[in-house]
Amino acid sequence: MVTEMAGVPLPADVHAKIIFYSKGRPGGGDAVAFPFNIELNVNPTFWYVRENDPADFARDLRAGTKSLVEFKFSFGNCLDDGNDMVFDDLYRPRVEFANLRRAQELVTDRFRRTAGWTRTVDETWALLRDVADRLLATCRDEGRTVGPDGGYLGEHGKGFGTGTVHHAVGTLRMPARTGRDDPDFGPSVVDTDLRVHGEPWLYVCDMSVLPFSSAANPVRTLAALSQRLTDTLVGP
Repeated sequence: MVTEMAGVPLPADVHAKIIFYSKGRPGGGDAVAFPFNIELNVNPTFWYVRENDPADFARDLRAGTKSLVEFKFSFGNCLDDGNDMVFDDLYRPRVEFANLRRAQELVTDRFRRTAGWTRTVDETWALLRDVADRLLATCRDEGRTVGPDGGYLGEHGKGFGTGTVHHAVGTLRMPARTGRDDPDFGPSVVDTDLRVHGEPWLYVCDMSVLPFSSAANPVRTLAALSQRLTDTLVGP
């Protein structure tokens, strides 16, 4: 719980979601410097879909004056036959990724394919801890510095948990690399103009054309693809 961040007061009745994008910044060779985006949430209960009763908000506000701040590392995810969607009950699906179950596979497989990552597991978690520390250093609780809840624990000291959610994509994917298929992502179904291979008048424009699950919400990407396809079909 904090009362300010980067010198900005955070009373309990404010809320925000801020995304820090890596933007593919080079990090040496074919790799990117940061194989993740970061989602920073301030008082996220204000817009949790399953917990959006206004009475709950009012009760939370009366409970104190401090804000809950959480941040999440968001990683792109490749398609994998070992990925699965599990329903603990009818309304709470949970996505399980085959290469998230072990840190070694996450770094050497998932990060390699989506970001050209060649560092070791220990180097990767050291980067995550460094970025987390830099974010926490901007937070204050009534003037006092704050640390991670419970410290950095767990495998390789990551201590960040493994909760995740992704949009369903990839069943009718376009090439992952411009103009060509890539063995890391498998064969494409549509080309980069969203035309189904071998079908000159059949196009697809929805989330299924994305070649892998991105590290942030893909709605704007889909809107851009829709606009581009409109220009292709009827002209700008």
